[in-house]
Amino acid sequence: VLKTDVLEKNTILLYVYTSDFQGWGIVPYHTERNIRVTAEIRVGSVLMRKDQNGTPTTQSWHHKIRLVIIRNTAANTLSRAQAPGAEEIAAYPAVKELY
Repeated sequence: VLKTDVLEKNTILLYVYTSDFQGWGIVPYHTERNIRVTAEIRVGSVLMRKDQNGTPTTQSWHHKIRLVIIRNTAANTLSRAQAPGAEEIAAYPAVKELY
């Protein structure tokens, strides 16, 4: 469960398995067909939004998501460029309890 302390004390990355490019991708993303996917991670939920050319759409599917929760410490910071790649995300278990 996404609790307030988890959201405040950790870096959270969202990956989605999508038909937009037939594999795992980090959210947010934007395709060459002008499809944009964003997400809002909240206490208890993840809200994904998708549009094409500014119009909400559901033309592709997103039936698998993975949240990667990285405990923040004074010694580590993570940039988007350092995020795990699609191959690594595909190998993650569907659920892995860290807390």
